[in-house]
Amino acid sequence: MGRWDFLEGVTPVTAADAIVTGMARVIADELSRWPPRLDFTDEASSRKFAPLYAPGAPPASEPAVREGFRLARWELAHELAAIDDHLRNDGVARAARTPHERLAVELLWKLLPELLYELAERTENRLTRRHLIATLDLAEKRLYPSQLPLH
Repeated sequence: MGRWDFLEGVTPVTAADAIVTGMARVIADELSRWPPRLDFTDEASSRKFAPLYAPGAPPASEPAVREGFRLARWELAHELAAIDDHLRNDGVARAARTPHERLAVELLWKLLPELLYELAERTENRLTRRHLIATLDLAEKRLYPSQLPLH
């Protein structure tokens, strides 16, 4: 084996793609240790989501997490009609059957776009909406490798 054989088949990766991969890993790792670490900036949110952080609270179910990803993806894509239709037809209630799971969906729906908008800002908006959605897709795939992301 030659010294440079390891380069065979290697393809270049853009900075944006490296950031997408890295942030997807961070999101998946954070969500795999439910609940995600958060510092709530307002008392109302802290009180609202407190049940998810209570000692002994169950982790979010896979359907609830995936539903949170779906809503966050639509939020990032500005698919407001899809969100309205989904909510009007009780799509969240079908995926998240208990109040605790619906609260987890809502937390993820708020958290994930906020994290990704902050990432875009920190990269001086070099990441496009397509990159942010790809980050969600990759994070969801890391969490649930045998499932396709819900769109």
